[in-house]
Amino acid sequence: MTPARYCGCMRRTTSQSLELPRVEDGDDPSDPYYYGFRYAYETSADGSRKLVQVPLTYADLLDPREDDFIAESTIHYQLIHDLNDMLRHRYRDQAATAVWSNLKLNIVIPGLTTGPGPDVCVIDGVEDRDRQRKSFRFGEEPGTIRLVIEVVSERSRVKDTRDLLKVFSRLEVEEYVAVFPEGSYASGPFELKGWRLGKATGRLRPLRPAADGRLHLRATNLVIGTGEDGWGLYLWDAVTGERLKTPEEARIEAERRALAAEAELERLRSGR
Repeated sequence: MTPARYCGCMRRTTSQSLELPRVEDGDDPSDPYYYGFRYAYETSADGSRKLVQVPLTYADLLDPREDDFIAESTIHYQLIHDLNDMLRHRYRDQAATAVWSNLKLNIVIPGLTTGPGPDVCVIDGVEDRDRQRKSFRFGEEPGTIRLVIEVVSERSRVKDTRDLLKVFSRLEVEEYVAVFPEGSYASGPFELKGWRLGKATGRLRPLRPAADGRLHLRATNLVIGTGEDGWGLYLWDAVTGERLKTPEEARIEAERRALAAEAELERLRSGR
């Protein structure tokens, strides 16, 4: 289990109040740390202060704070890592496109501040992507959220498939994909569900998958899907059909090409 930690970012808007469910779906009353914890100072009767762990609630999942600790399974961690690597490699030469993981996306409106920390997000139109920053401030910095991907666990199912749709619609996330691990391995099998922002309604609406179950993501010109029988999670370029590779896969492929070229050059030199 790997704890996820969040960094903050803020979006300013003058929109009306955003109603977020505060029903603690799935809470396990026998385990106060079911959703995770955060550290806070507690003041005793004599005025002394000590640092204690404070259990998180379901509502905290919708609005995580910086330095919250939320447990992740090994499958959850591996999938996020692989997706993040593939997308970072794809956009490595596009300086205005950022790929971030566990980045808090805040909405700041009168009377309410809230925002989730998506597993993976692709934000376009970013200035100085590689600058070290503690937060990404929408409205103060330009940026459009093209894609969000969440890996769904049992304790986050309601959040990821119901409540986050309202939040991501308000954030004008263009497309959202939820990945459901159905087994005990990071290789699958998986079920995928997707949503696209409706221009007329301003709400995320379900995406209809292709016959093979893959989802065409227009905002990023990508296709996301699984292999045979739902095993393996992959991304493809929607134009070329080429599967996206992780940096490690790209390195190995480049080494193989270099060795093949060297062997061919040696063959030509020897006249064979």
